[in-house]
Amino acid sequence: MEGRDAYVELLQGWKDALPDVRGTIRSAVGSDTTAAQEILWEGTHFGPLQTPAGVVEGPRNSISVEASLWSTFEGDKAREVHHYLHVMTLLQQIGAG
Repeated sequence: MEGRDAYVELLQGWKDALPDVRGTIRSAVGSDTTAAQEILWEGTHFGPLQTPAGVVEGPRNSISVEASLWSTFEGDKAREVHHYLHVMTLLQQIGAG
């Protein structure tokens, strides 16, 4: 996806589906213009979650998913954000895979 508004909309959808989600940063590295984090996302799937295969209703399954988040900065603003998470693990844990 491209653009700040699209990214915020995606994140809001995830937050609606997983309202108690929390991320634990397991490691981080950075330079003057780039930051990379290894994150463990944990929470409970309560609400509908939009996936490429359609909407998955919230069966109240717990999730624990590894991810990495790469951000590139220009000054004090994020220029690019790349968030990679282990989607197959997530889909299996919510009963969609």
